[in-house]
This record gives sequence, C-alpha cells and structure tokens, in this order.
Amino acid sequence: PRIAFAAALWLAVEQIAISQVQPSVTSKSWPQFRGAGRDGTASGIPTTRLKLELVWEYPLASSGVGGIAATDELVVVSSRDLNDVSDVFYILDPTDGGLIYKHAYAATGRLDYGNSPRATPVIGPELVYVQGAFGHVAAIDPTEGKVRWKAHLVSSQNGKLPTWGFCASPLLFEGRLFVQPGGTEASTISLDAQTGEPQWIAKSLHDAAYASPCIATNKSELGMQQCLIVCDQGGLAGLNPRNGNEHWRLAPTIKGEFMVPSPVVLGNHIYWLGESNGIRSYRIEGQEKSMAPSIVSHNQYLVGEIHGATPVAHLMATVDNDLVALDPNDGLRVLDTFQHKSLDSYAVVMSEQNRALVCCTDGTVILLQLKDNHWQLIGEAQPKRNAAPVLAHPALADGKLYLRGDRTVYCYRLSE
Repeated sequence: PRIAFAAALWLAVEQIAISQVQPSVTSKSWPQFRGAGRDGTASGIPTTRLKLELVWEYPLASSGVGGIAATDELVVVSSRDLNDVSDVFYILDPTDGGLIYKHAYAATGRLDYGNSPRATPVIGPELVYVQGAFGHVAAIDPTEGKVRWKAHLVSSQNGKLPTWGFCASPLLFEGRLFVQPGGTEASTISLDAQTGEPQWIAKSLHDAAYASPCIATNKSELGMQQCLIVCDQGGLAGLNPRNGNEHWRLAPTIKGEFMVPSPVVLGNHIYWLGESNGIRSYRIEGQEKSMAPSIVSHNQYLVGEIHGATPVAHLMATVDNDLVALDPNDGLRVLDTFQHKSLDSYAVVMSEQNRALVCCTDGTVILLQLKDNHWQLIGEAQPKRNAAPVLAHPALADGKLYLRGDRTVYCYRLSE
C-alpha cells in the first residue's frame, strides 16, 4: 500500500544490497545505517535457537522511524519531544541504558507521516553525528557532553527539503561526513568530520531522493580506488569521494520511482531495487566517467517500494510479502520463499553467514538459516508486541539486539 511505502520512506530505509557472492566481513558494532558495511551483515546472530533476554529498556517521548546506532560503548536513538516541536537524540550506555547525553533543538514544521528524524545516527571514533528530518545536522562529543559543531542542510548548505523530509543517513569515511542537502546547487556535500567545514560541493540536475549513500572499493591497475555512490531523483551516481566529481550515472528504465531502497555494495557488484524497475545487479567496471557499471542481472517481478536486499550466504534475501531468497549467479532468480503473518508489510533482514535475523513491525523476531538454498526456521519470538507498526531499523552490536517499540527502546541479549 502507498501509505506503508511512504511511511517507510523517511527511514530512508533499506537498501539494495550488494553482493558478489559473499557478504562483507561482519562487525561486532552497528555504528551507522545497516551496520558497519552498510549491507545488513552483523556478528552475533545465534546458530541453534532464538532466545531474547531483556537487559534494559528506555522510554521515549514519541514514536519514530529513525534507525538505531550501537557499539559496545554507545547507543544512539532519535525521538521528538512531547509537544512535537523539537528533535531529541539520546546517547545511552549499552550496559544499563543510562543516559549519557541528550541533544535537543527546535525543529518545527509539518511532514506527512510524522516529524521525527528519519536518518540513522553515525557513531565515529570520537564524535556522534545526528541528522533531523528538517535538515539539522550536529556533531556531538559524548565524552565532554557537548556539541562540537552543527549545520543545517537548507539554511546553511543551500539544500531543498524533500517531500518526506531528509532521510538519507550521513556517511562517515576517511575523516569526511557525506550529507545530501538535495538542492540542485548542493546535491551532495563533503564536510570535515571534525569541524563541519565544507570540503567540496557536488551539484545535480535532480532533487533529493531518500536512499542512503555508500562506498564502493574497486581494484584496478591503479590500485585500490573508492567511489561514493549516491542517489537522487535521477538515479544512482558514482562520485569521487575526495573532490565530488561525478564518474558515472545510472538512470532507471522506468521513471517516476521514489528512490527509497539504498544502494549496497559487495565486492564489485551493486544491487539496486525499485518499485517500478525490479531488482538489478551491476558490475563496477572502473572509476573513469566513461565506464559506468554494466548490468549483470535483472528480476523485474520483485518490485517492492520499501525493501532492498541483504546478502545471506551466497544468496540474497529481500521481503516481498514473504522472505525471498535470490540467486545472484542465476539472473536473481527466486529459489525459495518463507511465509509468515508478520511479514505482511515492512521487515528488516540482518544476516551472518547462512543465517538471517528478521525483525518485523509488530515486534516479532524470526531466526532462519539457508540450507541447500531453502529457508529453515530456527526459532521466533515476540518479546514485546507493538501497538502500531514500527518502521525503525534495529541495531545488533556486541551480542545485543536493540529494537524500537512504540515509545521505548529495548535492549535484548541474544543467546543460544
């Protein structure tokens, strides 16, 4: 349904996963949107059974769709105040849920489907970076308990507020914070992560989309080269992360998509999903502008408005009413589906090797494994039922699963 799609929009959620055949190296932390590799892979998913032990819970003043970021030192989650006139970000202690720092500021306005922040915070080596739906960006020093610098994507960065607010989660890379103001004069900006000063500004002929950026690394005769992949209403673009120059651009065959699922990269492959164009995989050929990624596979029948894909073992998984397993080496053909009553709208898939942890909007958590290219149910739990659908992306860090409820953040310890 259109409403469910638009609601998940701000979550800027999900992505198109990428996979060369194997997922990236998993991490014990979840410091940003979709984890350390921005591909939904994690560390600490059980192998034989699913048991959720409540460690702590923290009340929030409002519901929200912003994702959670977590490490073994910090947990960061967004909210709104009781009067719905301010954004509020909480930095919590992962041990007991104690409040380390609260960052709040006035953010008035009215957006469809709520005014809460959509972007997932970023936990860096020193600072925490947060972004609100109306364009407020801040770098917080959690040790000293103060704001190091702040900016605004519209008033100070010449951006343009998208219809459903700023959804693209900031990306931290080599001392740079990439944000997407969305205006044609400032489509993507690289900010100095320590000072907030602009380093370069990339323009575009297109307005902002809702997908989050990622980094692709490519091997060539020139050595290891990186490419910043961003999304706007014109499609996907590959930029030089050091100067913002555009290397290449991919436009969808069928125009008019909302550009919600985010690009995700594994190896030299990109997987891109859209509600009109299906799911496609591309091979990154090089960094030169003339060498745009070439299409490898296309499944036009999976046309989810919200979901992207997550690598699981040598396959990829996505949600299209059911949990679907796709073969990236055989035209993204559907190999198996798993049906469940809680998979009727939005769900988040997190993976480790051949296992998938699926978190549903009603609070249900499902653990499955792929065996012989088929889904096998290991276990399921519903520790806390949500009164209304919760579209926020959870986090998995240091053996703990962080879930957002209606107005509460829950920390569960995963155990065998």
